[in-house]
Amino acid sequence: MKSFISLIAVTILFSLSVKAQESFPYSALLTDINGNEINSNTFDNQGSPLIIDFWGVFCKPCIIKYHSMAEVYEEWQKETGVKIIIVSIDNEKMQSMSKKMIDKYNWPFDAYFDPNQELLRQLSQSTSVPQTFVYDGNFNLIKKKTGAKIISKDPSTDHSKVMDILSGGGSLESLACDLSEYQKAVKEAVNE
Repeated sequence: MKSFISLIAVTILFSLSVKAQESFPYSALLTDINGNEINSNTFDNQGSPLIIDFWGVFCKPCIIKYHSMAEVYEEWQKETGVKIIIVSIDNEKMQSMSKKMIDKYNWPFDAYFDPNQELLRQLSQSTSVPQTFVYDGNFNLIKKKTGAKIISKDPSTDHSKVMDILSGGGSLESLACDLSEYQKAVKEAVNE
């Protein structure tokens, strides 16, 4: 009997010490790239960090950011297990353009649509994009960032030239996004 009680006590202590993985705490109906409905509360990354990033086809900094993220995504996944989910806020008329862009650039991220900005409004008071949310494996918010730090791939280019390119005066391929804040947040999420 004593060993049975000891076994129960050890089991209870062990279960209390192991933090159960939670589900994503926000519920909004989204559609995936194929038009299937999905609830955001099913987002999961099996206990590893998750980045949820909102964008629009009209947002040049978003496009530059996703090009930069795509270049390092495989490395980040190997290091941290992170999953990146991009959520377009484009309305239904613009979604075909968003889909074409995702296909054209072959972005390796899970992609969804939130045309009514339901999920974005739950996460933020602002609906501007890009907006990024970095969560640890238990969906604790580690970092929230609005905007993106866009830089030139050529370090000798001054900031005014970057702004000219963003305004339509040059090739977006000459620009990148400084991802150091996101990388730091993902590493912090792993260490939580």
